[in-house]
Amino acid sequence: MKKIKTRPRLDKVDFEARATGFSFGRTVYLFMLFGLFAFLLNYFFGQTLFFRAHGLVMQEQHIVDAFYNSHLVDVYVEEGDSIDKDTPLVRINSGDVTAQIATLSSKHAEIATKLGGLKSREATLKLLIPLAQNEVNYALVEKDGLKELKNKQLINNQRVAQNMNRLLNAQTKLSSLEAEYEGLNLEVKLVSKAEKSVKSSLDDLKLNYDKGVIKSMVSGRVGPRVASQGDVKLAGEKIMTIYSGDPYIVTYMPHSYLFDIKEGMSVTLKSGNREMQGTISSLLPVADALPSEFQNLFKPTERTRLARIDIDGDMPFALLEKVYISGCDLFFCGTEDGQQWAMQAGLIKFKNHTVDSISEGYEIALNFLNLNSTIDTTGFASEKK
Repeated sequence: MKKIKTRPRLDKVDFEARATGFSFGRTVYLFMLFGLFAFLLNYFFGQTLFFRAHGLVMQEQHIVDAFYNSHLVDVYVEEGDSIDKDTPLVRINSGDVTAQIATLSSKHAEIATKLGGLKSREATLKLLIPLAQNEVNYALVEKDGLKELKNKQLINNQRVAQNMNRLLNAQTKLSSLEAEYEGLNLEVKLVSKAEKSVKSSLDDLKLNYDKGVIKSMVSGRVGPRVASQGDVKLAGEKIMTIYSGDPYIVTYMPHSYLFDIKEGMSVTLKSGNREMQGTISSLLPVADALPSEFQNLFKPTERTRLARIDIDGDMPFALLEKVYISGCDLFFCGTEDGQQWAMQAGLIKFKNHTVDSISEGYEIALNFLNLNSTIDTTGFASEKK
């Protein structure tokens, strides 16, 4: 009989050769594993080895606020407008100021009226005093004449008594007028001083209020938040912010660096697809909490030291825009050591005949390292060997 089918023996298993060579799935897995490992290292230790910080584009700020309780009648500017000094910004209406102006005006009118009456009385007394003095002098002359007549027995005592009574009345009247004049003179000075004080306060109030028009004190640009027409503002509440002066970057630097951050250091500023160079001009002796847009939800709120970065060239970023800052790392930080490292890298490329000149090698190395300084090439070869 002939077998139709050969069945494999159950007690014998042939070992199959495993496939060898490239495995796409294994490669993807290893790549993802390596990427996860690199991400975790960067997340936990990145800010220790590399200079990474966030910053905001800032300018000098001038707060425009309401001096009084008021509401906004008109708003003459919008967010981002470029304005000059003394440009009208808003017009407010304050019932408190209006009432205060009316009260001061009424008080000034009352004091001015009183001052006018005092000055009129003072002028009258100034005319009456010489007349009273003349009457006293006449009575004194008459007294001397009557004394001689009395010695000659030509008049009686009654005539002498009349002269004495007249002299006494004239002297009393003169003393009263002089005392009243001195009192009026002092009162005029005090009332005049009060009148000037009230008038000065009224003028200052009208000048500051300026019919409710608030003008810009500087030339600059209006900030992103402007109060709307009809808003009610209490005294001291902000209406808008004016930014002026040259823009700069305020940087919030973490404290976990393993290298020193120094003034004059060159850094790279990035935002989106825009990039430029900057220089750390000063390390500020203050710390502040990170703004909300920089906070990490998985980390507690921290305070970091502030630094100021000046821009090298025209500002490509918008005011108050968030900027990513990088530059230094553990191995070089824009110092002389980093420049020497860059020169050596350029020389290596030059000796390996990958560039045509040593200066091109330096330029490639500097661009790669984001250094923005000039290298002293003294002591390095200038020809290809």
